[in-house]
Amino acid sequence: MSPPADRAGPALQIGWRSLRIRPTRAGQVFALTVAGLGLASINEQLSLGHALTDLLIALAGVALLVGVLAVHGLRLSLRPVEPVHAGELARLRLRLEGGGRPTLAGGRRHGLGLSLRPDGGPLLAAATEPVWTDLPADDGLELELRLPAPRRGHHALPPLRVETRFPLGLFTVSADWQLPGRLWVWPSPRPGPGTPARAEGAGGGRRLETAVIEGLRPWRPGDAQGQIAWRASAAALARDELPLVRERLPEPAGAALIDWQDCKPGLDDEGRLQQLTQAVLDRGLAGPAWSLRLPGQTLPPGQGPAQRRAALERLARW
Repeated sequence: MSPPADRAGPALQIGWRSLRIRPTRAGQVFALTVAGLGLASINEQLSLGHALTDLLIALAGVALLVGVLAVHGLRLSLRPVEPVHAGELARLRLRLEGGGRPTLAGGRRHGLGLSLRPDGGPLLAAATEPVWTDLPADDGLELELRLPAPRRGHHALPPLRVETRFPLGLFTVSADWQLPGRLWVWPSPRPGPGTPARAEGAGGGRRLETAVIEGLRPWRPGDAQGQIAWRASAAALARDELPLVRERLPEPAGAALIDWQDCKPGLDDEGRLQQLTQAVLDRGLAGPAWSLRLPGQTLPPGQGPAQRRAALERLARW
């Protein structure tokens, strides 16, 4: 079973060593402009030019400090990630908190952008577009990122980047966090006829042994004396009621088998996995036991959510 969706997951608090600072394109143009203004002021001996140059440099320094404090001390936590089927978007729920660190904007953190970065894995080929938000001073917030899941398997999550260009857009202050945990990507289901499921024992398979189950019912004319359950009937006889008779209930069917060999002919391996996934989903969370057979491995009979998840994980890993 997957953990509850509201349970707090792994967390990170961004420290000084995690910060990266780089000028934006606007920051590079700003630096060239200030440098040119400074050189012109020196050549022409313009006192107002020197003052303006110093003012612009101080302004850039304050902007850099505001950006650094907006990211430093930020606390990030990841909620447990629910499995998805191949081709769907996984939902990454993140919680942001200020961590009690001071900022130069009244405790607020403005212009925070969160994006997922490629790491050479099968999930991301390019970075996602940042999701921008402001973090209140005295409260945290939750936001959701969408992660494409094109291929089945048990994949490591990609890195997360937190950045800001606030307040002037001259610098990008960022920090990366390798998201912990892994994402289950199950095969996509393949609806259609020919569900590869049968009762074990069909087609030469071994039927699972089932115990004889007996019930009790009131005595009816024609019932043999040997069928009477005398011990169970004691209370009924004391009340001048009819005795109870043992009755054999219908024997439950053997566990259904979802078998690789029963898939529709002509399907490739991925097509078979998709059809088996559909068969597993069709079993439902309640009902008789069933098992799954893949080349080289067999999932023992079981039922319920745990059995379904175990089967889907085997299909994802195969």
